[in-house]
Amino acid sequence: MFFKVLYYYYYQFYKKSRIETEPHTSTIFLLSFICSVFINSALDFVDSFYFMKSKNYIGYALFLLLFIIFIWYFNYKKNGKKIILNPIFFFNSKLLSLIIVLIFTGFCISLPFWAHDFIKYHFR
Repeated sequence: MFFKVLYYYYYQFYKKSRIETEPHTSTIFLLSFICSVFINSALDFVDSFYFMKSKNYIGYALFLLLFIIFIWYFNYKKNGKKIILNPIFFFNSKLLSLIIVLIFTGFCISLPFWAHDFIKYHFR
């Protein structure tokens, strides 16, 4: 459900703010990027905390894997168009869903900038 709400709002963003011939592909790209940054930062946190090292190459492979999975799920199975026609919201509230999506997206985009310093200064 969370990915469906993210997909809906990212699609609306691309459809309204950019001239796109195929906003579904841009939506899948953004969704893959945001999710891979979140997962990669979590893995980096665990690596830095327990093993005191970081593996940056995992992020690229993770992005590619998520992109392939999301292309399959949203494009090939036609779930992306179903989500746009019948959107799902958190607690049936558009405003709450938009706020959650904005907070999650802002948090994920900011993670690479502050997560390493947070780990370095607060857990050592």
